[in-house]
Amino acid sequence: MNAENLRFMSPSTLVTNESELYRPPSFPPPDDWVISVDEEGRDLSRFGDDFWDYRAFERSATFNFIKGKISYANAQFVKQAIFLVLYHPRLFPGRIRSCAYCFQCMEKIAKVCDEQGILITDLPQFPRVHQHIAEALQGASYKIYINFLHKLRLHGGAFNFEIADERTLTYLVSQQKSWDKIQTPYIPPRIWSYQVNRLNECLDDFLEHQAAIEEAFTWISKAYEHNLAAVPKFDRYQSPFTQQRSYKNRRILFNGRFDDFLVEYRLLEIFEKWMGREKKRSVAQLASYLNMVRDASLLYILNFSLQRISEAMSLRSDCFFIEHDERLGEIALIVGETTKTDPDDDARWVVPKTVKKAVDVATSIARLRMRHYTEGTSTLESEKTSFPLSLASTEPWAASKINYRNAKGEAVTQLRFGPFMALYPCVFDPQAITVTESDWKIAVSMTPNLSRKTGFGIGLPWPFSAHQLRRTTNVNMFASNMVSDNSLQWVMKHLSRNMTLYLSLIHISEPTRRTPI
Repeated sequence: MNAENLRFMSPSTLVTNESELYRPPSFPPPDDWVISVDEEGRDLSRFGDDFWDYRAFERSATFNFIKGKISYANAQFVKQAIFLVLYHPRLFPGRIRSCAYCFQCMEKIAKVCDEQGILITDLPQFPRVHQHIAEALQGASYKIYINFLHKLRLHGGAFNFEIADERTLTYLVSQQKSWDKIQTPYIPPRIWSYQVNRLNECLDDFLEHQAAIEEAFTWISKAYEHNLAAVPKFDRYQSPFTQQRSYKNRRILFNGRFDDFLVEYRLLEIFEKWMGREKKRSVAQLASYLNMVRDASLLYILNFSLQRISEAMSLRSDCFFIEHDERLGEIALIVGETTKTDPDDDARWVVPKTVKKAVDVATSIARLRMRHYTEGTSTLESEKTSFPLSLASTEPWAASKINYRNAKGEAVTQLRFGPFMALYPCVFDPQAITVTESDWKIAVSMTPNLSRKTGFGIGLPWPFSAHQLRRTTNVNMFASNMVSDNSLQWVMKHLSRNMTLYLSLIHISEPTRRTPI
């Protein structure tokens, strides 16, 4: 079918008007037609693939058409719907990741159709299935799903592609329930102070032992490099701590266990404090420790910068600087990229000067790891250019493998507060972050329906998320009466003042500021 009105809608230097994947030859395109490329312009995903990978364009931008275990036939219609969203000017939401709600809607419908033994495109012919569709879509996003189906009907008709006709949509609208959306929780002051103090303590301990950590890292790096060259066919002999009897005349070996190595470099105490006491450690724990400190640095920055997590993850080693103002004096700033509501590749965030510590720590870890980053960047070049603070483990002794790359093709981590706590249980004492009656009173004063959110309540450890840091800092600044609404909107990178007020208050219409907590 003619697809002359379709074009790749996501703005990116990877796809220009001249690119082969800019305009599809037809709708739907052939299965072997390329729909995404990597940072080098190489073919990455094709229309017929079960997994579409757009991570070279945006962080975490992927579509997995088999994860939900839907039938092959209905998966093809889901692909066509998502393809239309990505290529139609009236359907594309502005970002590839924002297409997630379209994918979720289609996947839910596909599962119901599979259960009922029908194709998605036959849905209008089976009114009895509409009730099951309404039940599957119910939730806080129900209205968003209906709006998407309505737009798909309006603009997909030109391509003979329709999921829900007028009768189907009318029924779905009639079934809409009132859902009380739960705001991102506000972290009670006592718990907020505890977590930021522990992150700060983690950074201070690293700085106190930085010289020893760098010396230890350098010794192990040289040993691995030498051993790999000396016994190139046997990767298992790279480590200086294992297989001590094999090729011992050709390898660099440490006379003892990794624990003994930590004692020699005066690092055992700090490892026991932050990584826990273990009967037998391996050199992989050095990479884990550096990962923990790197993530603690990024979380520390998030506590004070009001950034979204994607914005913090894009920060580079040269992101911190001081601006001198004749009237205000020194102003500490973070510079980076914001892409969500107010795109700017050179955005600024005002931060306290203490944030420099976190940037310095993450930079020192990334600089160490650049020694093992061999993908087109030499050690000499890496010293002259900036690199991401979120650089992933590149050491040959690291236990985990790199599974994510940013738009520049650099291997970086994917930070989440919950998994951070699970991976490094020594960072926060569960008793210290357990919600007291006083904590709960404050939390529900800012999020009245918080009790309906799973995992929150008196006597439970507070379940952190990165976006909570953004809302909590926003509320505290708003309540202080020291920061104007316009200034908050600017630093939050919001398009409208109401977006900022929504995070600051329970009700946007509230006429006065809250008493500072």
